[in-house]
Amino acid sequence: MEEKIQFTPFTKILFELLAELNPVQIYDYEGMDIRDINEFELEGEKCSAKCYKADKLEKICVSSLNFFGQMVADVIIITPGHEYDLPYFVVDWDESEEHIFFIADLLPSDDPGRNLDYLENYLYNPLEELYQSYSEMPGLKNSVFHWVRAIHSPYIITGTIKKEPKKNMDMLLDCAKDYLKAWVGLWKNAKPRDPNSDYMKLVHARRANIRKYYRENDPGAGPLTKFLGPDQAQRLLAVIEP
Repeated sequence: MEEKIQFTPFTKILFELLAELNPVQIYDYEGMDIRDINEFELEGEKCSAKCYKADKLEKICVSSLNFFGQMVADVIIITPGHEYDLPYFVVDWDESEEHIFFIADLLPSDDPGRNLDYLENYLYNPLEELYQSYSEMPGLKNSVFHWVRAIHSPYIITGTIKKEPKKNMDMLLDCAKDYLKAWVGLWKNAKPRDPNSDYMKLVHARRANIRKYYRENDPGAGPLTKFLGPDQAQRLLAVIEP
């Protein structure tokens, strides 16, 4: 019998850093009952996709999908509330026996090329030093879709890396923690804005495009639909995507 891989408890480690947000689990999202995806099985392997509410936020998604015991895709997405221009927090940890594919970013809710204040306050100040520390991680081979690069920030850390030596995994995990801590710092200081202002209309338009890009291009949509059926897969993707 093939020995199962011992995966990193990635979402558990990261979610513990969100305790001060006081997240409350919800069981309905966008009018859909999502209780059946809180915990479920995919080809006999345990999976979960949980959704939480918190102050200033639309949702916190915490999901872990186990594919045949050979790979786990762990994702945490934090989506800002309607009155806030906070960036999203996005982290993806896809772990197999030998490799990890990784994304960590504060995905901007406004165009940082148009809005230089946004670039400075939401991206440069919290992330520049971290980016310089992690962007040239030894062995990290950049590999991410063009449409992802187009909407993410200049501070995205992404790529595939071998799990050995162990310091590779340790550095990736530190990167995820540090980016999350930087985002929490922004969350603490975030103030509501008029959702009907011209500025927030631009923010909401960009967020609509981000959601559209993810829902149209997510490479996991086809396999999940095949394994779970279109109804359950639709609800799962609605929770997982930004």
